[in-house]
Amino acid sequence: MLIGEAAKKTRLTKKAVEYYDECGLINPEISENGYRVFSDEDMKRLKKISVLRNLGLSAAEIKVFLAGESGAEIQRIAEKKSLEAEAIKERERLLKRLISEGDWEKTSEETEKLKKKYSVLTRLLNCFPGFLGRYLIVHFAPFLNDPVTTTEQQEAFDTIVFFLDNLTIDIPHELREFLSEITKEADDSLTERMSENLRKTAENPQKYLEENRESIELYMKFKETQEYKNSPAFRLNEFFRKISCENGYYDIFIPAVKTLSPSYREYCEKLSQADRIFAEKFGE
Repeated sequence: MLIGEAAKKTRLTKKAVEYYDECGLINPEISENGYRVFSDEDMKRLKKISVLRNLGLSAAEIKVFLAGESGAEIQRIAEKKSLEAEAIKERERLLKRLISEGDWEKTSEETEKLKKKYSVLTRLLNCFPGFLGRYLIVHFAPFLNDPVTTTEQQEAFDTIVFFLDNLTIDIPHELREFLSEITKEADDSLTERMSENLRKTAENPQKYLEENRESIELYMKFKETQEYKNSPAFRLNEFFRKISCENGYYDIFIPAVKTLSPSYREYCEKLSQADRIFAEKFGE
């Protein structure tokens, strides 16, 4: 069928169909007289495109989604949309407070904090794929609410942005597949629990150790087994540990976050104390 009928059947405008063609999302046959001719497969694809557009995906995101390049990439799109939705809710909250209180200066400060926060979180999601990106967002988000009031904090923010904008992680194919499976199987509550456990450890390591000693000991013993060392989970962990040391994550990114966020610096200090307590306990 021709473009007019294709647009009608898919409830798209003719202009939209032409745009998707220009973007390479569809590839209709061109007849001798220059008209686009849409096959049944083209129509099926257009209907899928229509659904994804209604869900708020961009043309570039639709291309990735339909290509099914990797589960991690598709999950990243979903996480990005979730992050965008959170930012919208935050802006709505600030707008309602502005209407209620009329405090323009305070709202200006809050919007600047919000902009910086989601600037960092979006970049984290772009850099770190799948489950890892989701975990880092959950982990760092609570510490990105501190106001930026000093030159040192602004410089730290600029360092973070520059670092993430220039960070490239090339994951080996077999590890990408494993990460994709983890991403599909893990729900949002898992990343929340992992981050919450770290916070509990930092706040009261003695209590956390007493309440979870058995499970911690079992986990540490398992990590020493050959079964674990032969697993893709071990190889993935080693891969990220290695590249994090090589690309400046620990030497550039983490120190900059500590400077940007006093609350994160305090958290890291507590976590270091917790590590020493754990080492003493398990060294007995």
